[in-house]
Amino acid sequence: MLTVKNITRQLPEYAKIFDIYKNSFPEEEQMPVWLLRLFARRKRVEFLAFYDQGVFCGFTYLVHSEKLTFIFYLATDPDQRSQGYGSKILSWIQEKYQDRGVVLTIETVDPAAENYQQRLRRQQFYFKNNFHDTGHKVKEYGVLYDVLANTPNFVFSDYQALLKYFSFGFYSVKPEKMEDK
Repeated sequence: MLTVKNITRQLPEYAKIFDIYKNSFPEEEQMPVWLLRLFARRKRVEFLAFYDQGVFCGFTYLVHSEKLTFIFYLATDPDQRSQGYGSKILSWIQEKYQDRGVVLTIETVDPAAENYQQRLRRQQFYFKNNFHDTGHKVKEYGVLYDVLANTPNFVFSDYQALLKYFSFGFYSVKPEKMEDK
């Protein structure tokens, strides 16, 4: 059973969490640390550390609306990988927020991508953990992402509203129009 703590400067793993953050996500996908911390003070944002019997195993950054929970970031401690903690964290999120859909984005699985195998493994991991491809794609900073959700009732405009709230109205995302093959 995982235990959860809010991430604050008082956590002994505080510096380690930001090291993992910086090493787990491409630079173009990272928000400045000061902005992460500032936004985490908002009512519908959670920055959480997960522990298994006192051992730090990962973290997540969640943004909530009445209809959705968006997993902005999820990473496990590299020292604890391949022990099922990513699945356990996802299970915890889905159980705690079962009254709404859970949504996230992943880099589109493109065989031409340099990190194709990593993208494929990531997609398979989320599919294994009750997520499905919504059929929506978004482009951020030139990178194409698939929108995955754990609910069959996913509505793209709900996702747009959540991101607009999170960014104080400064950021909006539009679905990418995909060419028919």
